[in-house]
Amino acid sequence: MIEWSRPYSDLDLLLTGPDKIPRALLFQLEEAFEQSALPYRVDILDAHRIAPSFLSLILEDGAELDWRTTA
Repeated sequence: MIEWSRPYSDLDLLLTGPDKIPRALLFQLEEAFEQSALPYRVDILDAHRIAPSFLSLILEDGAELDWRTTA
């Protein structure tokens, strides 16, 4: 995982699952993040809709978050 950011860095969230995520849901998520108080731009990515080479980079350098994990 890359341990640095630039002043205008964004946050890329890769969503995975058995099927493509409906575009309408992706648009809703993007809108919700745009309206949020997060100080970063958030890009929502569907693992089924990106180039395999880009997916490999994300999986190599990214951090996995599992929403099913409880704190």
